[in-house]
Amino acid sequence: MQISPRVAPAVFGVGLLEAVPEATILRGADPADRDGDGISGRPNRVPDERSPTTALTEGDAASRRPARVRDVRRRATGASDIAGLRRQTIRPYSDLLLHDMGSGLADGRPDGLAGGSEWRTAPLWGIGLVRTVNRHTRFLHDGRARNLAEAILWHGGEAHGARERFRALPARERRELLAFLESL
Repeated sequence: MQISPRVAPAVFGVGLLEAVPEATILRGADPADRDGDGISGRPNRVPDERSPTTALTEGDAASRRPARVRDVRRRATGASDIAGLRRQTIRPYSDLLLHDMGSGLADGRPDGLAGGSEWRTAPLWGIGLVRTVNRHTRFLHDGRARNLAEAILWHGGEAHGARERFRALPARERRELLAFLESL
């Protein structure tokens, strides 16, 4: 058995994420980095606890099993038995795909198809409410980052370029970017 510390994920919006059709998540995948931007992304598959022979994308499994923004894409929820979740446009600020975040964030613990240095980009919506709701500002899977700036600076692997662009920003622009994140 492998154990790795985890900060509990936010659960707001989980119903909406659950309602995003698998095909929508798969359309955003770029596992071979065909667009040449240095960033790949692939869906995770985790066992369905109700039917162990069925694999689900992590987006589909999110409400059953309670880290990069390439661009801000609107997502649309699909059909749902719950009218309030049906066919809504949402902006979770995530592609809901796995990305290799490098050895600095690796914990060596696989999860579904995710290797020990791969993480699903957590939705950033609501990230500005972490202090209010959780009474802390610990970020990343294990809480090692004390604030959003530290969380960005811990990123490596596919996010190395984004981290270095953040580091190179003038102080004012860095503050503006962090203020934007805190407004989500």
